[in-house]
Amino acid sequence: MLLLPLIYIMPLVYTADKATVVFMADPIADTIAVLFTAILFFFRFRRFLRKMGAPSMEGAQNGGDACEEERKRYAGK
Repeated sequence: MLLLPLIYIMPLVYTADKATVVFMADPIADTIAVLFTAILFFFRFRRFLRKMGAPSMEGAQNGGDACEEERKRYAGK
């Protein structure tokens, strides 16, 4: 999606060495795709975890009360 438009647009913008600019279009398109995918994944995955009711890290951040209870329960066995 990004590569072909960049191949045609970039030589119009950077006129110094058109062959180099065409070859630079591939890594630029890949970088844009990775950034877009990472941002989209971050927001969608966070929303998905909230929707599924995944446990939060509040217990670990608030002194680890949940972890301490687990240790006591397994220590008794």
